[in-house]
Amino acid sequence: MTDDKGASAGSGNAKVLVWNPIKIKPGETQKRSFTIQIKNSIPAMASGKSNPMSYDCRIDNTFGNTVSTKIDCPTPKVIEQTTSQLPKTGASENMMFAGIIAAVVVYFYARSRQLNKEVRIIRRDMSAGTL
Repeated sequence: MTDDKGASAGSGNAKVLVWNPIKIKPGETQKRSFTIQIKNSIPAMASGKSNPMSYDCRIDNTFGNTVSTKIDCPTPKVIEQTTSQLPKTGASENMMFAGIIAAVVVYFYARSRQLNKEVRIIRRDMSAGTL
């Protein structure tokens, strides 16, 4: 915070700004403002388990309604956000995927051995003069 414009910090770790109470007459408006400065480099901290909204590359301002401002994230944060959106798989899905990969590998291995045998037979027949 660079300028709190007359506010004081609230009690505890809530990081809340508190202004002195005032009386507002009907039809009167009051404006309160403060100034903050964001670090040049945003820390690439992992989102907390207890508070998944922490370090989420957003600045939230709540006063009656919530205004969220997205900020540019460093690359590790982009990767973290992407991996959290991937589908959750269990042991059965992993074993099925491994089985499919193994079947494809076995197929291509057997096919290459078969083609090798066929090429050997064709070469032998070509060199023997019979076709």
